[in-house]
Amino acid sequence: MDDIEMEAPELAGGAASSASDGLRERSRSYRAATDTRELAAAGAGAEVNAVSIAFEGLSYSVPVDRGGVTKWEKASAALRCGSASLQEEKFLIDQVTGTIKPGVLVALMGPSGAGKSTLLDVLAGRKTVGNTYGKLLFNGRKRDNDFSTVGSYVEQADILVGTLTVREILAYAARLRMKQSLPEAIKMARVETIIGWLGLQSCADTKIGGTFERGISGGQAKRVNIGLELVTNPSVLFLDEPTTGLDSATALDVIKVVRELSSKGRSVVCTIHSPSRDVFNLFDRLLLLVRGKTVFFGPARDAKPYFEAMGFRGPAKMNPADFVISACSGAAALPKAGDGDGDDDGEGGEAADRFSGPTVDAEFLATEFQKSSLQDARAASAFTALRESTYKRDGGNGPGGGGSESPTKDVTKVTHATSVWYSCYILMLRQVRAHSRDSSYWSTRLVQTTIMALIFWSIYANLGRDSEGLQSRVNLLFFIVALTGMGSFKYLAELFTGRPFFMREKNAGNYKVSAYFLSVWIVEGCMNVVSALLFSIPVYFGCDLTHGFDRFLFFWLVMFLVSEISAAYAQALAALCPSLETAAAFIGVIISIFLVFSGYLISYENVPTFWIPFYLASFFRTGFYALMYNELEGQMYGSAAEPIPGDLILQHGYQGRFSDLSQLTQWEYVAALVGVLVFFRIFGFLAISFTDHAKR
Repeated sequence: MDDIEMEAPELAGGAASSASDGLRERSRSYRAATDTRELAAAGAGAEVNAVSIAFEGLSYSVPVDRGGVTKWEKASAALRCGSASLQEEKFLIDQVTGTIKPGVLVALMGPSGAGKSTLLDVLAGRKTVGNTYGKLLFNGRKRDNDFSTVGSYVEQADILVGTLTVREILAYAARLRMKQSLPEAIKMARVETIIGWLGLQSCADTKIGGTFERGISGGQAKRVNIGLELVTNPSVLFLDEPTTGLDSATALDVIKVVRELSSKGRSVVCTIHSPSRDVFNLFDRLLLLVRGKTVFFGPARDAKPYFEAMGFRGPAKMNPADFVISACSGAAALPKAGDGDGDDDGEGGEAADRFSGPTVDAEFLATEFQKSSLQDARAASAFTALRESTYKRDGGNGPGGGGSESPTKDVTKVTHATSVWYSCYILMLRQVRAHSRDSSYWSTRLVQTTIMALIFWSIYANLGRDSEGLQSRVNLLFFIVALTGMGSFKYLAELFTGRPFFMREKNAGNYKVSAYFLSVWIVEGCMNVVSALLFSIPVYFGCDLTHGFDRFLFFWLVMFLVSEISAAYAQALAALCPSLETAAAFIGVIISIFLVFSGYLISYENVPTFWIPFYLASFFRTGFYALMYNELEGQMYGSAAEPIPGDLILQHGYQGRFSDLSQLTQWEYVAALVGVLVFFRIFGFLAISFTDHAKR
């Protein structure tokens, strides 16, 4: 558009100026219109790349122990050839075939234990255990590394960050999941479009809230949950029971939103439990499972007539969803059923007011479906899709491949849209924003630390330099290291509160684990710098420890390192342990062991040989001895009659203790603290990378 400005005719006087100004104005207007159209197209994601899903003979199994095997036989087999020799496969999904086309909303339904969520996880590639059989293709291709940019999975639980607003949480998701090279304006345009799609304008700037703080409603939270997966404008959308915990009116609103999303050309698959009549009527197709077997797959409106043809009968106004689930339950006669929109004709138990039908099982229903024209149509459609996609991929060599009849595992890797450092930066911004509104975070990090520092100040104020003052100084140094080292408990609650959201983002491929790990480390590190300073100032100067600004800085450094170690092993154990209670118990054991071997409660000479490695590895001891060096070196205590040189204590100990103080120098103890910190950080990174307590 700069060329348009340069080609403006050079006219004389005011006419030239007027013409030039007019041309520039038109040029700017054209630019603005072009930019607006680009932002609208990129932000709204108006165009959805159509993706069809075809699957044939899809099965999923997990290993289970064989019946009648004793514990001794299991142990013997495990020593000989592994426990797998005493296990057999249990199929949770058995020979499911069909296609899911763009613009179609498919419901996965069935009685409890039918395999609805299992099939959804298999289609979405979310299974981490078990074996998958059969063929599964997306637009004729196997699921690849780029699938996270094509398909999204909406978890059943509304896992959100309560201290962020709706707009903020969507904006951070957009920055993490959209290409890093895209302008910020395009990402924010996508966020505003999603807010409009989901009808969240009224609560866009409202905090999501949580257990102790009111926020948005349950229906709005469910829509935000969906919105987080829409920032990539996915072509395939999987939803696991999006109406769980919602009343019928709110559930209807949510499914209407999902219906609208599918109408834009997305392939949408949704598990749902006990939908109302109005919700059920919004679905285009119904895939009905019983014990992992397909008993119906076709137009949702045809489900009730299909089972009525088998002899099942129910009240005229019975909810069709209740009708088909009752038919699959295998009972000959069930109590009166309905969804609240029928009339109560009394309690006489008239046949017309009761659901009834033949007594059948899953095998019978699956066999009947295999014989039906619906199954023939599904199989023909799936076979055609698989054959055509394979033919195109093989250059016309005919069908074959495109799947696997042998067991496979989901090994899909995720391609991330942003670099590690950019993701780390965005995650840091999000954590700072969330923490700034969390009063409990500040109370455990800064307020508690300041209060404890003032308590120590009031107890040990103005310590003397006589023998009693020396003993009090040693006691003070030990207790402040012990208190700081035990601070790991304050990190646990936040780590476990944030873990579900991290696991959600990890599974969705929002960023690499290293980005999250670094962001937590940096944010907590900055907080520990401030926390250690707030603790060190009143304690060091109020208790009249050895004067010298360099000594104060050293004291502050040791407090910071001990705090960092405390945070590091708390994060590592939080990743390893399945629950907060388990992690707290393990931390209590670790603290007890390291505290016993702090050099204060038992001398080096009295430590049993077996426990010496634990004694040497105790960061309580390392931090305590570093502070002893800082306080005693070059100082004189006691009285004129009986002086006690600090250097003498460092070389030979004091009152039968600390004889091993001279094993390292002051800065070597600091280096040892850094070594312990690095060890726990590496251990924590490995734990958070490879530990997954939510096996699917």
